[in-house]
Amino acid sequence: MSATQINDSSSYTSTNGSGKAGFEKREKRRTIRQLQNFISQGNVAAVQEILKSDFDVDFQYNGMTSLQLAVCEGLHEICKLLIDKGANVDQADANGNSLLNMACWRGFANIAQLLVSSGADVDSQNESGNTSLNVCAYKDYPAVAKILLARGCTLNLANKRGHTPLYCVAQSGNLEMVRLLLEGGVDPDWGDLAFKTPLMVAAEAGHQDVVKALVDAGANVNNQSRSGRTALHEAATLGHVKILQQLLDGKGDPDLATVKGTTPLLEAINNSHVAASQALIHSKCDVNLADRRHWAPIHAAIAQVSRMFDPNGGSAMRGLVEALVDADADINKFDEANWTPLYQSASAGDLELCKFFLSKGANANSLTLQGSSILHAAVYGGNGDVVKLCLRTGCSVNTVDEQGRHPLLSAVSSRCDLQIIQDLVDADSDVNIADKVTQQTPLHEAMCQHYVPAAHLLIDKGSNMELLNNEGKSPLYLACQRGLCETVQYMVKERGCPTRSSQISALPIHVAATQGRASTIQVLAEAGCDVNQTNEKGETPLAAALAEDNFSAVRALLQCGADLEAQQKMKGLQLCCLYQEDPHPHLGLEPLFHAMTHKNVHMMKMLFKCYRQMPRQTIKLLEVLLKRTREINMHYTQAQKAEILELLHNSTRTMFSLSDICRRYIRACLGSPLQARVQRLPVARKVMSYILMDVEFAEWQELEQELPGGSGGLSDLFTWRNSV
Repeated sequence: MSATQINDSSSYTSTNGSGKAGFEKREKRRTIRQLQNFISQGNVAAVQEILKSDFDVDFQYNGMTSLQLAVCEGLHEICKLLIDKGANVDQADANGNSLLNMACWRGFANIAQLLVSSGADVDSQNESGNTSLNVCAYKDYPAVAKILLARGCTLNLANKRGHTPLYCVAQSGNLEMVRLLLEGGVDPDWGDLAFKTPLMVAAEAGHQDVVKALVDAGANVNNQSRSGRTALHEAATLGHVKILQQLLDGKGDPDLATVKGTTPLLEAINNSHVAASQALIHSKCDVNLADRRHWAPIHAAIAQVSRMFDPNGGSAMRGLVEALVDADADINKFDEANWTPLYQSASAGDLELCKFFLSKGANANSLTLQGSSILHAAVYGGNGDVVKLCLRTGCSVNTVDEQGRHPLLSAVSSRCDLQIIQDLVDADSDVNIADKVTQQTPLHEAMCQHYVPAAHLLIDKGSNMELLNNEGKSPLYLACQRGLCETVQYMVKERGCPTRSSQISALPIHVAATQGRASTIQVLAEAGCDVNQTNEKGETPLAAALAEDNFSAVRALLQCGADLEAQQKMKGLQLCCLYQEDPHPHLGLEPLFHAMTHKNVHMMKMLFKCYRQMPRQTIKLLEVLLKRTREINMHYTQAQKAEILELLHNSTRTMFSLSDICRRYIRACLGSPLQARVQRLPVARKVMSYILMDVEFAEWQELEQELPGGSGGLSDLFTWRNSV
């Protein structure tokens, strides 16, 4: 025989064998498919007939053996036939669930019995570590559990979370299952991965009968979890009073604390469970045990009272506070911030509790770690009656805390009721004590808080109006900054407050100008304030207002007689002189330059109307800059550029009338305060009105309301109160 013939024969034999094996496998799959179809139909006779043939009964179809399918369908008779055929009773699915697990999950007691009798492993665990007994516990199937117990399954086998069968039924509350497991000898103290025992779980879930069964079976009521919690903690947290009493009767220790120092009593109070708290107090627990923040039950109870809005709930919690004191709670106990119960009550504004603690001898002179007194707390609480009570008790009105704040300063900064501030001042509180950090006095704070009545009260009581804070700002400066025109008038006109300041970087008139406080500017000017004084930058109020493009402030300053040429009259060196690239010595301070850079044509028109004489040199320079300087030119549209150039061009070519020239010179000569000086002139009222430019300023005032951005918004309205 040739080599070629040998190779061909070998190839034929191999192919023929492979075809036979494939045929047999297909036949086996076809048989199993038919078998499982009959099982799904519950056709016992057909199943019985197929089982007569010789095949692997554990062959899987669709990932499942025939016995697995029969168990899931609950077909006891078919299961028996398959087992008799030799089916594997310990076959597991992809998740590790055995046939016994499947039967237990569905509560098929007869099938479970069949499997157990056939030698199924009663302790097999799935991927989660659950045994068949765990499954019965989860699903509450005591009848199935009895079968497993009778077979001698392991009672304390826990799953991967540490949950034993007893743990599971304690959570679900199935008393029959609990008793069944306890009678079987299960360990009642077996804990999960966090050392949480079945007793803790039952107490947390509120299963009173289960708790009793566990305690009667000898469960340790004082076992602690990893965090230190006991069954008492769980019951107290959720307010299960009857369970709490059962545990206490079972020798539960109410003084055991968690790793954070929390006792069951603290848990009950923190969760507003009054009845549970009362039960713990009656058990003679230590009512002074505090957590690691030094938060004791008395502190927790007061905190709960301050949160109560329901009158009934509040009265119950107040009763708890009294019960704690009757049980020898320390009424002067400090928390981690050295707050006492009295301090807490005062800061909550609770007059009733304050009276109660003072009647019990609470220390009214204690201080917190921040140096705050009980009177500070009363001020923060905002209850005037509590403040009066503290004052009657003898609390010092001038005790300062770590920041240097005394109660009066705190009252003003907190915008307390004016009567509280009045009471503190009447009790000889020092109105000039300043904050150590900000150097703010109560008067400063009143301005910052826009608290006008308090500011007037402090001024009347002798507050120093010239004291400066750490930024060099006086109370008058702050009032001007915030537009408190009424207060500014009260200070400068009725109390003689100086309108200047020793700190030239914080001048009242300048901040009024930059903030657009037109009425405030008028009040300052009428009080004799120099409207042409300069700040540390060499700016007049007018220059400062122009820099901010504040139309209303510029209008008010001009109406009060501010000098448009004041910058030109200065002989000293100005900041802008240091800039070598500036071709004009004071261009950065020129009113027209500011108005032009802000593209404010209305402002430029107003300035042209008020100049004593036109600044022709400046106007020519501005025309050149606008035409030739690229950096400036690029910021204007063609229309804006044309409008401004036309305005500049016309301003130097328009002739003034004689009356207009006279008015400009008279206004420049009179200066500020313009209105008062004009009224002393021996001229007719019509002439006075012409000099004061009443018509023009009225038009500009109307225009203000239409202007966007910096020319409106922050501006307060300016009108002559005694107009001619």
